[in-house]
Amino acid sequence: MIKDESPVFGQKLSGAYFTPRDVAGSLVSWALRKTSDRLLDPACGDGQFLSVHPNSVGVEQNPHSAEAAISAAPWALVHKGDFFTLAAETRERFECAAGNPPFIRYQSFKGEVRRRALELCAQHGVQFTGPASSWAPFLVATAALLQPSGRMAFVVPAEIGHAPYAAPLLEYLVSSFSEVHVIAIQNKLFPSLSEDCWLLYADGHGGSTSRIGFTECRDFKPGRQRPKPTTHIAVEEWRTIWSRRLRAYLLPVEIRDIYAAAASDSMSKRLGDIASVGIGYVSGDNDFFHLRPSEARRLKIPAKFLHPSLRNGRAMPSKQITGETVESWTRNDDKVLLLRLTREQELPASVRRYLDSTAGQEARLGYKCRNRAPGTPCQTSSAGLHIELYVGPFGKSGPKPCRCNLHEQRPFSSCA
Repeated sequence: MIKDESPVFGQKLSGAYFTPRDVAGSLVSWALRKTSDRLLDPACGDGQFLSVHPNSVGVEQNPHSAEAAISAAPWALVHKGDFFTLAAETRERFECAAGNPPFIRYQSFKGEVRRRALELCAQHGVQFTGPASSWAPFLVATAALLQPSGRMAFVVPAEIGHAPYAAPLLEYLVSSFSEVHVIAIQNKLFPSLSEDCWLLYADGHGGSTSRIGFTECRDFKPGRQRPKPTTHIAVEEWRTIWSRRLRAYLLPVEIRDIYAAAASDSMSKRLGDIASVGIGYVSGDNDFFHLRPSEARRLKIPAKFLHPSLRNGRAMPSKQITGETVESWTRNDDKVLLLRLTREQELPASVRRYLDSTAGQEARLGYKCRNRAPGTPCQTSSAGLHIELYVGPFGKSGPKPCRCNLHEQRPFSSCA
């Protein structure tokens, strides 16, 4: 046993959403070749994967979940503690692995555990930078514990299809396995979660491949056999044309061909070459940080702390935003005035009262507010109407530039 050094986390914080038995059984079947195969689940939770196969090893940081896993699979060896510590120290190697690694976003995947995870991945040639969530390092560390020709099958977030931090993971997989297969499932594996999930299979550890198998299916159908790839993606095409993103392959091939032709045309210009494009700002609590003009007057919020904003796409005119558009929002008393604060500002009593109100206290409890210290609006160009990227009060990521000229010179913000 590894010494238990992790606290008992809540489900959301620990990323622990346990897998339906039919999903676990299918993935284990895909990974096994013989009943004697030694199977690893690096984040075994309540033991669903361990309970399917009698020769199993699991790791679980939550003591309560570890006890549940032992009860579900009394024949399994369950280590209580941090997986990355075990992965760095163990000499055991496994024929196969299967599981559902915890999906902990980078704001909570931090501290010593993150440091150990990223250092271990770096030792295997994988550099994760920026907002990498926990599941990706879990897969790298698991793959490194496989025997030659080993296999693994995992539930993964659909972010594997588009997140920048998923690219180093996929690069590692195609250079470490002779087969890599991603299965994109349209309908949710976990109906109660907002997160979409796909499936990942890799075979032939120690080999390499120049293509990625890709299957798109509407629903997951449990079974001992994997669905066959509906297309094989050339790794070089994935790297060059699609910027190391798989989501493009959800489009019909005719649409992809049109895009590829346009992208390779010397007369084409990418939007990023002529404008800075961003998602907008993140307030953390839209209702609290957006005021109606009448509310701002009643609360006596000074105008310098208020900024006209495009709160959502429903407010976007069909052609362009003009000064008259912004004035019409004000006349209609729409909720369009963003309370825009910066770290260095001295706040008047009226603003402090609003921030300390009951609604303000509730806003502080929001996930995005808890994880961001006060941010600042980005710099904008002097010409044109600007959509600004803004990390709202209680945010920590700092300003990021985002400029988009929309034919007018009155600045406003766009909410992501």
